[in-house]
Amino acid sequence: MHNLVGCFVKEEAEEQVESQTMFPFVIMLSATKSKKYYAQTKEDYKMWISVIKGIIGYANLLDFYELKVIGI
Repeated sequence: MHNLVGCFVKEEAEEQVESQTMFPFVIMLSATKSKKYYAQTKEDYKMWISVIKGIIGYANLLDFYELKVIGI
């Protein structure tokens, strides 16, 4: 069991594990400690990422603002 307060989730590229495609993500518990988890399907991977981001209160700047390049 891990307390997810103040944690971050990092999405990673799929990997081959024992000739099976796995979908890893990392939960950054602190600056020096992290745990890597694997989902067996892309759908499960997306579901876990979504649920964990919701639990930890993850927010992306682009979820709230639209960035535009203004002519220089």
